[in-house]
Amino acid sequence: VQGPVAGRRALCLAGAYTGDLLMRSGRGYQLSPGDLDEAMHALLALDYAQRDAGGAVGGEEAGFERVEIFRAGTLGGPPACG
Repeated sequence: VQGPVAGRRALCLAGAYTGDLLMRSGRGYQLSPGDLDEAMHALLALDYAQRDAGGAVGGEEAGFERVEIFRAGTLGGPPACG
């Protein structure tokens, strides 16, 4: 839950959860394309999603690298997160 790996895994798992929400069809909570746009904007601009349990930034990844980690989780699910 702490350190660079924890921050990257948390970001990837957030992507995995997002992927699950995107694949739902009519059951429960869903995301719209606009929600995904807002998430990408936040990933590019802010490092909050990549912080570990202690609040430390989990690595030195730039915005596009954060998007890449999130995308891996979105497309590959939890197994893609290590």
